[in-house]
Amino acid sequence: DLYAPIGTEVLAVEDGEIIQPVYFFYLGTYALEVRHASGLVVRYGEIKKQTPKPWKAGDKVTAGEVLGYVG
Repeated sequence: DLYAPIGTEVLAVEDGEIIQPVYFFYLGTYALEVRHASGLVVRYGEIKKQTPKPWKAGDKVTAGEVLGYVG
């Protein structure tokens, strides 16, 4: 787990593709999952439900792109 103030931007660690769009995760927070170019799958958890884009499975993301905000 990484800790940051609520509302902090959550950034993609590398280029990839959304494999699981935003879903309920834990104690009122949400998550989304990305398969990155290296093959690594990352769950970006404990984010707010509202994201900068309405992510769908198959959407491409780029390294450093804002995926969501700390919830």
